[in-house]
Amino acid sequence: AMLAQVSYLNDDFVAAAEGYARLVSMAPRNAGLHARYATVQMKLKDEAGARASLTKALALDPDLADAQVNLLNVYIGQKKFADALTLARSVQNRRPESARGHKLEGDVLSAQNKQPEALKAYARAFDLQQNGALLIQLHSALIKNGKGAEAQSRMMEWFRQRPDDIPTRLYYASSMVVAKDYEAAAGHLHAVLKSDPDNVIALNDLAWTYQRMNRKDALPYAERAHKLAPNSPAIMDTLGWIYLETGNIGRAIPKLKKASA
Repeated sequence: AMLAQVSYLNDDFVAAAEGYARLVSMAPRNAGLHARYATVQMKLKDEAGARASLTKALALDPDLADAQVNLLNVYIGQKKFADALTLARSVQNRRPESARGHKLEGDVLSAQNKQPEALKAYARAFDLQQNGALLIQLHSALIKNGKGAEAQSRMMEWFRQRPDDIPTRLYYASSMVVAKDYEAAAGHLHAVLKSDPDNVIALNDLAWTYQRMNRKDALPYAERAHKLAPNSPAIMDTLGWIYLETGNIGRAIPKLKKASA
């Protein structure tokens, strides 16, 4: 088991698959091992093998959450939407008080571009279990259905109640950047940095946002992010472009080359 895990962490998925194949033959009734084997098979693009392993895992433990999600994704990847929907609804039937089955149903419907139906599923999931991850999916579904005002209203209410929810605020700031509402994005990124001054994602995104706004104070945020995460390609890219657009080509090119490499 240790060797299989080390192989996986070293991206040697062939060796990892051999290890997990031996493990499941030694412990065929261990649902977790079948699920982990499937993860490796998915890395090797062996969808048929992954589907078989995940089916075995769920036969042994029908409530294994990771196996449910991964099997659903295999079905979606193969465009077996009927099978995916059957799986989602079986999760709902087994755990009617849980949001998971409705969230999975929303994923299936969204993959089919059935956005109104997906929105209803995500709304049911959020009603059952209010957390940031489900709010993010609900917000995205509302945007896809042209309900931007409701999406914004839900987010603002959430932040009033939970001002320190950093992952959700980072997502929302990113959505504001996509909408080119840079002032709003910057405000939310500053709120993240108030709670977590060394959050490299917020520092990098704020630098990028200020760059779009042609603000001269973009550079200090990019340099601070780079100091905290010197080997991040995304941060090197942001810093390199800021150098380039401020005329510092000598410092820009090495950063952009390294980021690209």
